Amino acid sequence: MRRLAPAALLAATLFVPARGAPAGEPAFRPLPAYLEGLSVGPAAEFRHLVIHGLYVPVPEAAPADGRKDAVPAAPVLHAPAEATAVAPLTKEGRTRITVRNLAPTPYVALVGDVIRAEDADYAVTERTILKADGQADVLVVRASRIAPVAHPDPDGRKAAPDAWRGSLPGPALRFLVEEGAREKVVAAATNDLAREAGLETPRRSPSDLAAAQSISPRVIEYATALGTIPAGPSVARRRLVGYAALIDGGLAALETVRDDAEFRALWPDRLRGLAVESALWEVENDVLTKDVEPSKEPDRFLTDVKAAILAVYGAETAVKRHPGGHRELSWRTGRDLGRALVHTATEPPASGAAPPAGPRGDAPVIVQFLLLRDPTQRHSPTEDGPPLDPGVITRKFRRTPFEQRWLDRRNGRLPEPGDGGR
Repeated sequence: MRRLAPAALLAATLFVPARGAPAGEPAFRPLPAYLEGLSVGPAAEFRHLVIHGLYVPVPEAAPADGRKDAVPAAPVLHAPAEATAVAPLTKEGRTRITVRNLAPTPYVALVGDVIRAEDADYAVTERTILKADGQADVLVVRASRIAPVAHPDPDGRKAAPDAWRGSLPGPALRFLVEEGAREKVVAAATNDLAREAGLETPRRSPSDLAAAQSISPRVIEYATALGTIPAGPSVARRRLVGYAALIDGGLAALETVRDDAEFRALWPDRLRGLAVESALWEVENDVLTKDVEPSKEPDRFLTDVKAAILAVYGAETAVKRHPGGHRELSWRTGRDLGRALVHTATEPPASGAAPPAGPRGDAPVIVQFLLLRDPTQRHSPTEDGPPLDPGVITRKFRRTPFEQRWLDRRNGRLPEPGDGGR
């Protein structure tokens, strides 16, 4: 059976322990109204990667009295201009890094963000709000080899400047960490990917995979071809705030942020990660040096993207509190893992309902909305997974042997199992 993602990631996701829903509170449901306003734009495609833009309506103008200015600003997602990280400490099986945000704005350390400490690179495992010009302890797992330290600090707590190194490259690695994989699993997976990509740096860090000699030319091609997301008339007067990505015809990720400016800042990092995973997929499937004919129907997976969004409406969400009026929503719908970080200018009422939009603009702000599909189930490759869809299989650029046999059997070109089929 053809692998859907680099082998190290597939093996790792099979051994991720189930993590319970965060301890939360009564129903806080800002997502339905948000999703009703979300539009999927036309696709852009290059080789084995398809990107759809995700759009929301242009917001109403701020009130003339300027009261909206009194609402605390939502935190930003892209790396702070300046940040330092102190070497990690492990206590009771959990590793923490003290991060100082030197920027004048608050920042969210997202799951999968990579922090470079003096000894190694670490991936964030829980969303953490970093106050402006403040510091916080961030839970992490090691995601690289331990690097040799030229002048080790005696107390092991030397600060490393320029701490942020983007995010883990690609939805598969991010899924692994979101699911709660242990450090041993994450470090082994990233080390195997570095070996496949021919990365020879001392750390073998996932944040350096894009520069690996065997895949860097292809990564650049992906990033150049898909750097601009097409809009089209269907999304006129709307803001581009996110993307949906499909790798080899299978939905991999869907993500939005609070506004178009935030997305422009975040998109280069996300695109680089998607390009790395797509290039590694080509290495795994021995197509890195082969030409690919451009598709005449880049929008052929639009239904799949909309179906994934629609499934969120019926999901049961758990709610976790963060400082400053933030709520983190978690859910699971079949193959998809979902997260949303919501900023509220006022505390939700006791009933748990979302605060109504008012003249001060105090409706909930979706800081991040994220869907990651289990990389082992992007194409429903086995009979144990979700039902196979003949439409999806027919539209795929490359089919697994199992899918081809299933489709042939369905179309009468092979006998059914048990009917003498050999």
